[in-house]
Amino acid sequence: MEVRIIPMTAEHIEDVAEMERLVFSIPWSRKMIADELSNMHASYYVAVTDENLIIGYIGLHSVQDIGYITNLAVLPDYRSLGVGASLISRVIERSRETEVESLTLEVRQSNEIAISLYHKFGFRTVGKRINYYRNPTEDALVMLKEL
Repeated sequence: MEVRIIPMTAEHIEDVAEMERLVFSIPWSRKMIADELSNMHASYYVAVTDENLIIGYIGLHSVQDIGYITNLAVLPDYRSLGVGASLISRVIERSRETEVESLTLEVRQSNEIAISLYHKFGFRTVGKRINYYRNPTEDALVMLKEL
């Protein structure tokens, strides 16, 4: 299976909203996703199969030299195939193109698979946000990568 990472457009909103509902306990609404596409500080990308199926997405907010990964999601049937890594690689590439010097993100403390993936890309834990997540309530690790 070949996967392309392309910029998210309005035609992807419905698929991304459905992915949000499948992956996250408190998903972003269709409107929230649509609003992000008009955010001048945001860059969003989707992972698309050769059958034009959206199987993952990632968001990045960049202000001056700081980037923040908003969301990263991959459909459950497509995990452990390198899709998440491809999405992170694209965001790192985009960040370097726009002279971002560091990237941050939050991740559920129990999400060992995601934490391991972020470590592979050079992210390190720099803090914790107590009770950051809901359904279930859980702390978030704050991770940072210097570019």
